[in-house]
Amino acid sequence: MSKFLIDFLVKQEIIGAGVEKPFDKSTLLAAAKAVSEKFRTSCDVAKVENRLKSFKTKWTKVEKLKHLNGASWDPITKIISLRGDHYRDYVKGKIFEVYKARRGQCGGYKELSCEDRGAYRCYKDLKPRDFGEELWNAISACDYNERFSVVAFEYFLKNEIEGKVFLVRHPEMRKEWLAKFFSSLL
Repeated sequence: MSKFLIDFLVKQEIIGAGVEKPFDKSTLLAAAKAVSEKFRTSCDVAKVENRLKSFKTKWTKVEKLKHLNGASWDPITKIISLRGDHYRDYVKGKIFEVYKARRGQCGGYKELSCEDRGAYRCYKDLKPRDFGEELWNAISACDYNERFSVVAFEYFLKNEIEGKVFLVRHPEMRKEWLAKFFSSLL
């Protein structure tokens, strides 16, 4: 539903109906009507406005994360990565804040639901993703000699975003990419 609403409002902006910021009431009413018809649910201007506030809040958080020291943004996979120390500095203290907030709501860790306790433990155990081993295994599976594999591995470690994109490719596409990469070196 959210994607539909965003797409609808972007189209309205393109045709010139939503150039005022915030959107005027007629545009919000048209969006509410479109959502109601598409999803056969009751949607009014207030719900659209609340959704826009949520989008703005989430977007502000994303922008803040993108501009942290040591952060990198991958526009292809839409992932924000933080490197080692920067990640630890960012996460440090946040676990306690989450726990403290939940404890106030629920009366303590023992009273948290199993799901919340699991989420808390997962949050507590978060670590920056080290994709080196996964990357080496993907390159090795393409059956090039070790010398070529090491060159590709070093390239991907220096160009982390390209390495991540390489990992999401189908194995046949990985082989094609490596063949082009190695031929460009010769």
